[in-house]
Amino acid sequence: MKSALVLVAALALLAVGCQTSERLITFPSQTAADVKAPLDVPALEKRFPGQDGVYLQRDTSFEHVTSDGWPGGITWTFFETQTRSYVVFNPDAKWLSTFEVQVSPGSELERVALEIRGTDGKARQFGVGDLKQEKDSKGLVTYKLAYPDVRKGCVITEAYVIKKANCWAAPPLHHEVPLQFSIPCLQASYRFLYPNWWATKVKALGPGRTLPVEVKKDEQAKKTIMTYTAKDIPAVEKEPFSPFFKEVSNYAEIMVVQLSLGKAYYAAPLTWEAYAKEFKGYVMDKNPIFSQRVDRTTLEATQSCKTDRERLEALVGWIQANMEIGATKGNFADVLAAKRGSVYQLTGLAQSMLRKAGINSRFLLIHSAEDGYFDKDFISSEELYIPALMADLGGRSYVVLPYAKNLPVDIIPERFQGQTALAIEPSGAAQLITVPTGNLATNEVSEDYSLTFSEDGKVRVTEEKTFQGSNAYSVRRSLADLNREETEKLLKGLLTYTEGKVEFTKYEFVDQSDYKKPLKVHLEYVIDNLVTLTPEEVLFNTGGLFAPASRLKTKVAPKDRQNPVRIYYDEASRKNIVLTFPASWRLSRVPQDFRLENRFGSISGSYKSSSRKLQVQQALTLKKSFESKERIEELLELTGNHSKLYVPTLVFKVKG
Repeated sequence: MKSALVLVAALALLAVGCQTSERLITFPSQTAADVKAPLDVPALEKRFPGQDGVYLQRDTSFEHVTSDGWPGGITWTFFETQTRSYVVFNPDAKWLSTFEVQVSPGSELERVALEIRGTDGKARQFGVGDLKQEKDSKGLVTYKLAYPDVRKGCVITEAYVIKKANCWAAPPLHHEVPLQFSIPCLQASYRFLYPNWWATKVKALGPGRTLPVEVKKDEQAKKTIMTYTAKDIPAVEKEPFSPFFKEVSNYAEIMVVQLSLGKAYYAAPLTWEAYAKEFKGYVMDKNPIFSQRVDRTTLEATQSCKTDRERLEALVGWIQANMEIGATKGNFADVLAAKRGSVYQLTGLAQSMLRKAGINSRFLLIHSAEDGYFDKDFISSEELYIPALMADLGGRSYVVLPYAKNLPVDIIPERFQGQTALAIEPSGAAQLITVPTGNLATNEVSEDYSLTFSEDGKVRVTEEKTFQGSNAYSVRRSLADLNREETEKLLKGLLTYTEGKVEFTKYEFVDQSDYKKPLKVHLEYVIDNLVTLTPEEVLFNTGGLFAPASRLKTKVAPKDRQNPVRIYYDEASRKNIVLTFPASWRLSRVPQDFRLENRFGSISGSYKSSSRKLQVQQALTLKKSFESKERIEELLELTGNHSKLYVPTLVFKVKG
C-alpha cells in the first residue's frame, strides 16, 4: 500500500527552448541474449540442484523520453523494456510455464515477443495477438499466455515493452526493480535513462552499502544512462525465520529528485520535516476541528467506556468496522458522512475522535521492513508511507492502524516493529522515531491432542488449537472468505504432521469473528498410515507430532542456509498430548524429561506413562532475535527435527 499522494505540484506544459531527450532503447533490448545454441541442461541442473529453473539472462530498462513536440507542446513518454530467457527444470512450475504481465491504466503493452524452444531445437513464437486479456474494475489489464508443451530443458525467451504515453497526469518519478530472484540468474542488468538535465538519487541497500551503478551521459541524445550489471546471482530462498525479501536481496530503487520541462519544475523535499508538511491536513482538520457529526459519533462509540484503553479500542474498532477505504473530498465530517476515506483520512479522523475523547496521539508514517533498509537520505513517499497513530496509555505505547479491518489495538504487525517512523505534530513539526517492538497481546499457540489407537493401526485424533495475539490475527485473516476445500487445505497446513494421510471427520472454529478473543480450532480426523503392525511390536511414526512447534515445520539443512535468522517478536507454543492405546500394547521406552535454553529461547518436555496411556507436555518459547545464518543450528535445537523434543518413532511391544 504505497502512498497515493502526488507530490508533484504545478507541472505546467509551457515549452521554452529545446527539451528533447531521445529514445535510445530499441526493441528488443540490445543486451538480450539470443539463446539458440544447445544448452547442457544436466550440467546446469547439477550446478543448481533443487531449482525449478535458471535465468540465463534478465535485463530491465526504464527510459524517460521527452520532445518539444511543437506546436502541441512538450511530450513526455516513459518506456519499460523487459527481456529475459530461462531454462526450465520443473515443467510443473506454473509461474515458469506461463507468461503474465500487468499493465496499469494510462499505459499500454506496446510490443511483445515470446519464444519457447524445445530440446530438439524447434521453436514457436507468440505476439500480442496470442495473449489472453483480463481487465479488473480499476482498469488494470493482465495479459497471459500458457506456453504449449513445456518440458524439462525447454528455453523460454520473453521480451516486451510497456509504454506510458502521457506522464503529466501521474508522473513516474519513482522506480524499483528486483536484481535477485527466486531462481538463480547467470546474468542480470538494469538501465535507467533520463534527460541529462534531471537529477536522481539511488537508495542505499544498507549501512554503507550502495548499489554499484555506472553513470554516463550521451550528449547527442541528451540522455543520462545509469547501468548496473551482475553475474552468477544466487536465488533468494524462502526459508523459515528469515527477514523479508528486500532486507536480504539486491534491488534498484531510484527516484527523480529534480526535473524541469519548459516552465514545469519539480524538486523533491530536502528534509523529512518538509515532507511532513504534505500531511498536515490529515493531522489537524481545521474545517472544523470537531464537527457535530464527529462529536456525536465519538460520544456514541465511547459512552459505555470507563478507561482510556477502552475508549481507544472502541473508537479504532468503530472506524475499522464502519468505514471503507477510498478517498473522499472534504474534511473529517465529510469523510464520516460518506463512511469512506483514504487510509490517511481515516487515520486523521481517528486522531480527531481520540482527541475529542481526551486521548492524545501522534500521527505516524511508518517504514515497512518489506521495503528493506530505511535510508534516511532517500526522502520519498516510498520510504515512509504507512499511516498509524501512537498513543501512550498507562505506561504502554499503542500503535494502531484505524483502517486495518479487525486489527486489535494491542498488535503491531511484525513488518512495522522496530522500524523507523515519522511522527508528525499538528503544528507540522516532525521527528524520526522507532516503532516499539513486541506486542501488548500475548503471542501464544496452545495445542491439545487426544490420540486413540485401534488394534488395526488406525489413529483417531481429537485436536484443539488455541491461537492468541498475532498468531490469532494471522490465522483469522487466512481463513477469511475461504470455501470448504480451501479451508481444509489450510487446516492441513496447520496440522502438526509432516507425514501421514489425514481425513477430517469434523472441524469447527470458536470465536472466529471476534478478533478480541483467542481463536480456537477444534479438529477431529483419522490417520491410517502412520502405524506399522507386526506380530511382536507396533511402530508409530509420529510424523512430527512431537516436534516442538507444529507451525514451525522446516526441512532446511543448516549447511544450505542462505538468510540471516530473524524472529520478529516473542512467542510461545505449548502442547499437551494424550495417547491411548490397546491393553495388549506396552510402550518399550518412555522418553526422558528434558529442558534446553539458548539465545533463541527454550524448550521443555515431560512424559508420564501408565498401562494404556502416555501423557506428554511440551513448551517452546522464542525470543525476538536477529542473528547470522551460522546460528541456525542453535535455533533448530529448539524448533527442528534435531531437537531433543523430537521423537520420530514410538515402539510398542505386543503381549501374547
